[in-house]
Amino acid sequence: MRAMLFEVKDLHVAYGSYEVLRGVNLEVDRGEIVSIIGSNGAGKSTLFRTISGLIKPRSGRIIFEGEDIAGKSPEEIVSIGITHCPEGRFLFPELSVYKNLLLGYYTKRKDKKGFKERLEYVFEIFPVLKERINQRAGTMSGGEQQMLAIARALMPSPKLLLLDEPSLGLSPKLSWSVFEVLKEIKKDTAILVSEQNASLCLKVSDRTYVMELGEIRLSGKADEVLANPEVKRAYLGI
Repeated sequence: MRAMLFEVKDLHVAYGSYEVLRGVNLEVDRGEIVSIIGSNGAGKSTLFRTISGLIKPRSGRIIFEGEDIAGKSPEEIVSIGITHCPEGRFLFPELSVYKNLLLGYYTKRKDKKGFKERLEYVFEIFPVLKERINQRAGTMSGGEQQMLAIARALMPSPKLLLLDEPSLGLSPKLSWSVFEVLKEIKKDTAILVSEQNASLCLKVSDRTYVMELGEIRLSGKADEVLANPEVKRAYLGI
């Protein structure tokens, strides 16, 4: 039986004595967009930072392709095939689009042929970045910067992309453009996306987890979660 691509099992994370994640369980398989919806402070960003090696868990397992990767360094996490596009983008604003993408390829920098192939891949998904290749990242629009942040995370050919609050600060139209692109990306890269805009996120997700106060309170197929009365009331204002 083929193993699941990615699993989190009974994950606990604390800042001092305050437990931020309380026994989180979730999974993502190849070819999926899996979303985590929840209000600000639910623990979504902490979960992503723990998966990507920036925070050490108190207990629990993070399993990628059958291997427990909890406690590995961020560079090791990227090298095995998981990249993180963080909330706030964290681009290098004074550097060009090209140099931001080059930095995204850092762990594979010796493979120059592969770099050219990945450039072609991200330019096919985000044509505007090719037009802006020599432009400084800090002078681009918010939507273009978000596209660049995602493209940078895609440069090392990840098998799993962690995408944290991609619609933050964007207009509804630009937010939808970003989420539409995810359906193309998932053909090659599974996606775990966290988002406060539940209505938008659920429309492109295959499955969804609802997180509250560091715990998974509800999970299921996205259309089933979208139809749940509690989700409608709490996150959709219906």
